[in-house]
Amino acid sequence: WARLFRMDQRERLQAAGVRRIAYYYPPVLSRDDREYVAQLCAGELADYPCIAPIDSELLTQLDGDVWFDERHLLRDGAEPYTSWLAGQIEQWGALQ
Repeated sequence: WARLFRMDQRERLQAAGVRRIAYYYPPVLSRDDREYVAQLCAGELADYPCIAPIDSELLTQLDGDVWFDERHLLRDGAEPYTSWLAGQIEQWGALQ
């Protein structure tokens, strides 16, 4: 059902005039969910820019007292994450 939902969502976006679709997932997902997302990016979503937060260097930087709560980063976590995400967006060409 999730794959069909994503297909329907893409069709609706394209019908509304969206020319390029990309996916990204925040680092707040559990380890199992991050691995699932990475599999989605490598499989079903391989034809789209798809950014999964599985980079071990990034996760090391986000492991510690850089979280406001379980879903929101403090500045010390937001800065490396934002830098990493911008690099991923540039690498994938998601905004081109």
